[in-house]
Amino acid sequence: MNWVQRQLNKIGGGRKDHTISLTSRNTSFFGILDNFFNFSFGGGNFEKYVEAFGQNPLVYMIVNKIAVKESSLPRMVIDSNGNEVENSQIKEILSKPNPSQFELDFRINIAQTLMSTGNCFIWAREITGLRPDLIILQSEKVDINVDKVGVTETVVSYTYTKDETEVTIDAEDVLHIKTVNIVNTKEEGVHYGFSPLESAFNLVKSSEEIFAAEAAIFKNRGVIGLLSNETDVPLLDKARKALQEQLDEDLAGAHQFNRIKITNSKLKYLQMGMSPTDLKLLDGILNKLRLLCSVYGLNSVLFNDQVASTFDNVAEANRSAHIDVYIPLGKKIDQNLSAFLSEKLKVKETIVIDENKIDVLKQINKDLSDAVVDQFEKLIIDRDEARDTLGYKPEEN
Repeated sequence: MNWVQRQLNKIGGGRKDHTISLTSRNTSFFGILDNFFNFSFGGGNFEKYVEAFGQNPLVYMIVNKIAVKESSLPRMVIDSNGNEVENSQIKEILSKPNPSQFELDFRINIAQTLMSTGNCFIWAREITGLRPDLIILQSEKVDINVDKVGVTETVVSYTYTKDETEVTIDAEDVLHIKTVNIVNTKEEGVHYGFSPLESAFNLVKSSEEIFAAEAAIFKNRGVIGLLSNETDVPLLDKARKALQEQLDEDLAGAHQFNRIKITNSKLKYLQMGMSPTDLKLLDGILNKLRLLCSVYGLNSVLFNDQVASTFDNVAEANRSAHIDVYIPLGKKIDQNLSAFLSEKLKVKETIVIDENKIDVLKQINKDLSDAVVDQFEKLIIDRDEARDTLGYKPEEN
């Protein structure tokens, strides 16, 4: 029991079994304490992760790429026997999940929210006489209400607060997709997913400082140099203005780029560029990109990291991204959607990724097939081992 809990128990005489609301926002009492004591309560401050997605170019690039790639994977719907369902009810509802989104935008929205905040709440809003609309709620505006009996907690409803309007939604009408959370395991956080940005937030903030410094450097840079005559005789204002006009005419403009100008005057030029420290500071953004990519399991060569880029490792990075990131994320989302919608629509249908249509996997499968055939022809493996490696069932005797 930590200090805050002890103080609360003194005030309230200890905790009792009751229904409590777990907040993802810092507007709650726990959120205020979180700000003051720097403790971790609730699901975390999801606003800062959403803001990072909207304001930090590195976070946006990485999260958006994952979302677009995952959402564009080819899919099909199968029944309990593994056969493709032609007139799928799940496929139909996902084709237009709500009045403002088609399937691709809906899926991108899910992945962006999940990869930013670690949570995605989807409300199956019932419409009389019609199929339900699937509405993605803003994670930072959702509170989880649980029924607590002893050490057991059951989610009973969700409270969504937007534009000062509060709606309480039964748990059976909300699909909560979340990342695995082994960090925020106190009662206020255990029901929320863990944002990938939470562990990397110092990295996010430091990259934002670099962007701010870069903007300040260029904004305040002003003139790039001073031109003066090496005499003790000062120029009068009229002569200086005339010389400035002539200089602007002779040197300014893109048409003067890379030209050498000859002068008959003895002049001295003082450059006012960025210092080596400034330049080194700006170079640091590439390291931030590489680290943030690693947080999400991607290789920075996918984001024009020219230093680390070659043709071979770009292709390998793309293959790894599909195998390690896009496809696993897609399977996670599909499994959750399938179970939720099958229950709602009273069907037994499952959304699966059609891996046979993914070009990257086609090449991997071709390489594997060629290697297995080569080993079989060299008598390194027998027929049954070859079939097993390629995923075929053993031949019946």
